[in-house]
Amino acid sequence: MKTDRQTTATVSLDVDAEKVYQTSLDMINKNNKLLVTSQADASRYVEFSEGEHAVSLRIAPISEGKSRLTITSASPVVKQSTSNMMLMAVEKICKELNVSYRVVND
Repeated sequence: MKTDRQTTATVSLDVDAEKVYQTSLDMINKNNKLLVTSQADASRYVEFSEGEHAVSLRIAPISEGKSRLTITSASPVVKQSTSNMMLMAVEKICKELNVSYRVVND
């Protein structure tokens, strides 16, 4: 979903929500270009930034062994590069979790 300055990607995964959250958090913390600005482990939520891009990531359990990953990026101007960045983030997380995904445009 895109708004004037926001892009959101939502992915359903056949992976436990806690594992998705911990994997995502590890990846964020290992990237020295990213700065964590807010974190709520109990709700599996983290906000971070890279330059002018602010990103939030939330992982919600759907059922046992299944979760929903939602990434939202806000920037001064939404460009195609923001959408590409979101897809790359989903791809990296899925690769790290060793799960497949497919892009569905709404």
